[in-house]
Amino acid sequence: MKQFLLLSLISYFLGSLNISYIFAKFLKNIDIRDFGSGNPGTTNVLRVLGFWPALFVFIIDILKGVFCVFLATYFGTNTYMLFSSLFVIVGHNWPLWLRFKGGKGVATSVGIAFALNFKIALIIFLISFFIFLRTKTMSLASLTFVFLLPLFFYLFGLTYIYVILAVIICFLAVIRHRTNIINLMHKKERKINFK
Repeated sequence: MKQFLLLSLISYFLGSLNISYIFAKFLKNIDIRDFGSGNPGTTNVLRVLGFWPALFVFIIDILKGVFCVFLATYFGTNTYMLFSSLFVIVGHNWPLWLRFKGGKGVATSVGIAFALNFKIALIIFLISFFIFLRTKTMSLASLTFVFLLPLFFYLFGLTYIYVILAVIICFLAVIRHRTNIINLMHKKERKINFK
């Protein structure tokens, strides 16, 4: 039980290390939440700071998810993995030290998916990336990823706990994308302009 609680706390506090906030402070001495959409995530870093800072943030956020899955797998069972994965996302989305105003957890969820099953995650990622290239809408690509994740895990016959985790990941992402979903429905969602 102690090991389980410790792993959950480690996952939460690792998730709560918001790299976009830290990197914006380090690079420009700004609070990323005061610019663009106000969301401390990859998409807002892309709009405010540019491609390379956004890529750096995206990779680190992915690695947070990968690390927590591997750590939980090493020390415990699938139950450990389930809760470690959820706590790193919760930490990313609702970090204590940023007054529970964090990112949307998709990059970290991508890392978790790759750690669970690389091939399936890669297929879903490529589909989502194609959606992004066609629409220039990051939120639509993100939602595509989290919606396809439980579906593909189920269709490819992965263990039930992976499917349950994928469903919860999708649910958490939808919560954080409520405004984006409304904007998409009304065709008001902002697109990424690379010019």
